[in-house]
Amino acid sequence: MLLLLAPLAHALTCTTIVERVAATVPTAIVVDTLQEAGGVPAGTAACLARQGAPAPVVDAARAVELPPLPPSYVRARALAEAGEWDAAHAHLLGDSTLAGRYLDGVALTHLRRYGEALDAFAAVGRTVNAQRGERVTRVRAAELDNDRELAVLGIARVFHAAGDYPRAGHWYAKIGKRSPSWAQAQLEAAWGSFLSNDLVGTRTRLAAVRSAGGRMPGVLWLDLLATHHLYQPEDECRDTPPAVTWEQLQAAHATFRVELGAMRDRLTDPATLREVEDALLGETRLRVDAPSGRSPCYR
Repeated sequence: MLLLLAPLAHALTCTTIVERVAATVPTAIVVDTLQEAGGVPAGTAACLARQGAPAPVVDAARAVELPPLPPSYVRARALAEAGEWDAAHAHLLGDSTLAGRYLDGVALTHLRRYGEALDAFAAVGRTVNAQRGERVTRVRAAELDNDRELAVLGIARVFHAAGDYPRAGHWYAKIGKRSPSWAQAQLEAAWGSFLSNDLVGTRTRLAAVRSAGGRMPGVLWLDLLATHHLYQPEDECRDTPPAVTWEQLQAAHATFRVELGAMRDRLTDPATLREVEDALLGETRLRVDAPSGRSPCYR
């Protein structure tokens, strides 16, 4: 199960601001946007200066820079990325920042301390709701809405990790379709359906992601797995024709290879490329021989 490790994000970063300047967005508009923001990450102004951004943009960014993340959080994040969850949790004790509470929820989920993980994500949600109730800028409101959805996703993942797939599905369903987390939430909910042996529900969720343009390797891989489970091998066949025929299964394999192959050719991210390579290798192990026709299902 994938767990997001990134700190709760800000919409405006050095990269996104530079992109706006490069796209010839008027400097005055960029400055106004920065002044409306709830804050930008520490170091943004220095980064903008190195990138040659106009002085008014650099000054506006410096005025709304947030303090740097606590050293304990930075260390905890490094430990979490190394899979040292106990040590990461120890570094986050007493960290009341949104990013700290969220990362602690991730660590506690991995440690199977599900009740405490739920408390951590709920604390993030309460803090976000309190801040959202105050008068905030449009940019900051969007950031808080994203933070709330990440907390909801965290709660869903706790129930998923605990094997309570119906309750996990209830929380995954709270992620709005406009959210950047929606496709990932649908994929994880589909895994819950698959592990509950609800193959129809699995494919329905995956079809929704694909119809919305989702072409994540995990979506394609789970769809192929679900198709395989609907296929009835000849030696297991009794009298009922399989829900998926051998010909349909081969077509699914061919589509999978074409889509993953095209995706592999465009990728530059090493982690995603490794995921695609693993999925393509897994596909070769799933292949089955054509039925001989001796079984009543295939006559």
